[in-house]
Amino acid sequence: MSKPTLDFSSLHSVFPTTSDYAHNYGWAAILSATLLGFGQERLIPDLVHEILIQTGVDEGLQAVAFRKVREAMLKASALVGFPRSINGLSLLHKTLASKTPHVATLLSTDKSLRAPIPLPERHARGHAFFSQIYGKHTSTVLTNLNTTSGGDLGEYAVNCVYGDLVAEFAILDEKETTLLEFVCCLSIMAGPQAKGHMFGSRTLGNSGEEVRGAIEMCRAVGKAVETAGGGMWSEEEMEWLKKAEGW
Repeated sequence: MSKPTLDFSSLHSVFPTTSDYAHNYGWAAILSATLLGFGQERLIPDLVHEILIQTGVDEGLQAVAFRKVREAMLKASALVGFPRSINGLSLLHKTLASKTPHVATLLSTDKSLRAPIPLPERHARGHAFFSQIYGKHTSTVLTNLNTTSGGDLGEYAVNCVYGDLVAEFAILDEKETTLLEFVCCLSIMAGPQAKGHMFGSRTLGNSGEEVRGAIEMCRAVGKAVETAGGGMWSEEEMEWLKKAEGW
């Protein structure tokens, strides 16, 4: 498979100009997670290049953008695969060190946002965000997770995936995080999970235009990957995506 060709400027514009994603570099966070979902970590340096074009010499904006990209790939790890996130983060780090060393040094001084917290607090934080996404279906979803895994998957999801990882909102807020979860699941064609997160992202404040923008981003990356000789990305059995057309 050859390297896919993407027009990063057009991918930036899938979100309306009035959207937070368009002007606070949320689009870059969502795109980085999408690239990982398609197994295209090697395109992270190209994303860095696009951000540097947009930010010019403003290192403050660069720090904002690259912190979002870094956080997005970290949060994506539980959804698209830990190795992909490791590789994407490594490429981000190396590219920043080469292209904008001062910003790379600044980011290297950041302290962890995920210092160990007591299990009750971690459980409460994870369950609260999980419940925001799944609403009245929360108990059913957790029961199904536990039933299929000997009682472990629901606990892992709430305490670790949510309590430890994704329910941290200092860099990517609840709205951005739910849309990130959606594109991760959509890009790997995990239909049932993508459906749940599409509706969850709507519940957490994403507009219809923003959800449709995320879908368009996945379609564009999927088409580029297929054109380059990669596997075919398909929306088969995901008719529920049409629901977003009416939002």
